[in-house]
Amino acid sequence: MLFPDLQIREAVYIETEKTAEGPVGSHGVRYDVYLKDQRERAFTVEMQVRNEGNLAKRSRYYADLMDE
Repeated sequence: MLFPDLQIREAVYIETEKTAEGPVGSHGVRYDVYLKDQRERAFTVEMQVRNEGNLAKRSRYYADLMDE
C-alpha cells in the first residue's frame, strides 16, 4: 500500500467507468472508479486481471489526465 495513513472518511462523489479525454492525437482512458472525498481530493481505483508490465506508465498517464 502506497499511503498507509490515508483515510478517506467520506466519498462525496463516486462515478464508475468515468471517461477522460486525452490530448489531441492520443487516446483517452476509462477509470474503473473515480471518486472525490470531502476535501475535494480526487482518487481512481483501477482493477487488473493480469500483470501487463505497464502499471507505472499507466498510473502516470492516468494521473496526468486527472490533473487537467
